[in-house]
Amino acid sequence: MPHEESHERKVRLSLSEDWRRLLRGRPGRRFLDFHQARCKRRAGGWPRERVLTLVIGTLLLGGGLAIGWLPGPGGFIAVFGAALLGVEWLRVAQVLDRCETYLRSFLRFVRRRVLGRPRAAD
Repeated sequence: MPHEESHERKVRLSLSEDWRRLLRGRPGRRFLDFHQARCKRRAGGWPRERVLTLVIGTLLLGGGLAIGWLPGPGGFIAVFGAALLGVEWLRVAQVLDRCETYLRSFLRFVRRRVLGRPRAAD
């Protein structure tokens, strides 16, 4: 089935490219830039990929919030779902960028004040 292998290979390459783009992103603009690049790549419309991403992101966010109070990975599942939604919705991408900025500031504070470590370059 050469066609299936070709499609699977394209999907894998696209996912690895997307992941690298997120990792290279500038803190505070990472999700917004990623969102804009995906919108440009798709040029509008509601392709199957976008619908699937929204459905999976919503399910992960809802499921993570529902089990988040239990011991285990519920909170991480919710964060992953929010990140998937941020890929598709501009407002969620902006919120995620703001959260990343606040989290980085908080971690710098903890490193300096609580752990007594000097400020490290981010």
